[in-house]
Amino acid sequence: RAWAAYYALIHHIDDCVAHVIESWREYGNPRTQEPLYILFSSDHGEMLGQHQLFRKSLAYEASSHVPFFISGYNVPLKPGRCDALACWEDVLPTLADLAGVPLPGPVDGISLAPALRGEPLPPRDSITGMCHGMHTNYFIVQGHLKYIWFEKTHEEQLFDLEADPQECHDLSADTLLLQPFRDLMHQTLLREGGV
Repeated sequence: RAWAAYYALIHHIDDCVAHVIESWREYGNPRTQEPLYILFSSDHGEMLGQHQLFRKSLAYEASSHVPFFISGYNVPLKPGRCDALACWEDVLPTLADLAGVPLPGPVDGISLAPALRGEPLPPRDSITGMCHGMHTNYFIVQGHLKYIWFEKTHEEQLFDLEADPQECHDLSADTLLLQPFRDLMHQTLLREGGV
């Protein structure tokens, strides 16, 4: 029932987005020939029973892997899919690039617009994320591996997202595989003033 209700809400959002777009394209609107970019994303997914949990604040894919779609009208977009790592920090540089305006200053993200033109993206080694609260956790995704560290318990998990997309087989017992992620997490937290 939870899954059915969740997908009903998603369907409702789809209908609302469609209504906004249809209103913009309505006959007689003088702006319908202007360029329009649409970027759709979400702040989190929902754990709908995955890992026997119902919550939104964990690093598991069901919560942290969110949609990131770019579409538009009257704009030169190349249809396709890009499996490169992307994050919310990319929203501003991407939209500024598409609009042809300069960035207001230094930003952490990169423009994803090259992928929309069929060009390669700048290389990105990894992305990091975190969520504070009862289960404060930090994560790093690098290539097909994801490292998760829980601040309060110091529990660590490591998953191969390619071989194990449901994150059921924790690889953190492999210290040779784990140590580079520990080091990277330590450097990341020091740089960002974390714990």
